[in-house]
Amino acid sequence: MSVLRNRAAVICVVCLLLAVGWVELSPAQAAGAGARKMSEVELLLSRPKFLYSSLGYRDPFMSLVSGEFHGEGDIGLISVGDMELVGILWGSKERLAMVEDSRGRGYVLRVGDAVMDGVVRDITQDSIVIAQTFYGETQTVMIKMTRKEGERNEK
Repeated sequence: MSVLRNRAAVICVVCLLLAVGWVELSPAQAAGAGARKMSEVELLLSRPKFLYSSLGYRDPFMSLVSGEFHGEGDIGLISVGDMELVGILWGSKERLAMVEDSRGRGYVLRVGDAVMDGVVRDITQDSIVIAQTFYGETQTVMIKMTRKEGERNEK
């Protein structure tokens, strides 16, 4: 029984010494380990190198979107007399007015956007203010949002 304890103690001490690094490898073991590492380094250096030639190809990192909007057909500017205010989007930085023309086409307007013969000057919680210019004279037009029956303003 004491022999088994001694063997177990010796094995534990050798394992600890190997883990700490106090036991050195023999020269043959060290040469084998060094040769193995050298072959791994050579393997990494000898692997094929890939080069990309962009000659005749488009740049793969260039944006596919140019930033210009190309809509379907020429909708043009909305006429103030043909406009109905359907909604207001009110954010911390920007206000947007959603309007429709008599054909049911929707538009989103910001302050400063152009409309036929005018410019959007202000957007309030329930109206849009447009400055229209006819023959050199400017007049202000306010279009209020029309509420449908049964609708109420919830805040």
